[in-house]
Amino acid sequence: MQKEKVILSVIVLCVLGMLGITIYNTLFLAPQILKAEETLQKESYRITIFPNAALTDLKIIKNNNSLLISRVYNTNQTWNTLHDFYVKEAKRNEWTLVMDGTISKPAEENKDLLVFHKNDYELTITINTTKDNHTFQVDLFWSGFKKKQPLWPSPLLFENRH
Repeated sequence: MQKEKVILSVIVLCVLGMLGITIYNTLFLAPQILKAEETLQKESYRITIFPNAALTDLKIIKNNNSLLISRVYNTNQTWNTLHDFYVKEAKRNEWTLVMDGTISKPAEENKDLLVFHKNDYELTITINTTKDNHTFQVDLFWSGFKKKQPLWPSPLLFENRH
């Protein structure tokens, strides 16, 4: 009889835990993803695309942990022109440059990786030569980081308060 009560108690606790996780996701996480999507959609339209660049791909990828918006363009401009344009354009829209480097090893000219942060979001821009080596492909990726809300206040919040 005692063993049956323990098993029943464990089952009830598991069901309550799953219910709690469902409520937590519904009340806290789903609205955060919607807000991130709305914010990143707005941000993605604020970055001016290099004039006469041709859009070749557009994607929005969502899951429970993150959000990604990508746009891919081709253009016949020079690498230096594209690099300077996108650094200025991102900074003009209050993105902070955190990495300006290469995406190949050993480092090659005409392959670029730019990473910017703004609040809880990241903008990654890559500039690469295309297969014909006469044009460049510019990839812009906006990503959102999901912040998890604690179920209860952290003890650290109450430390060092005077």
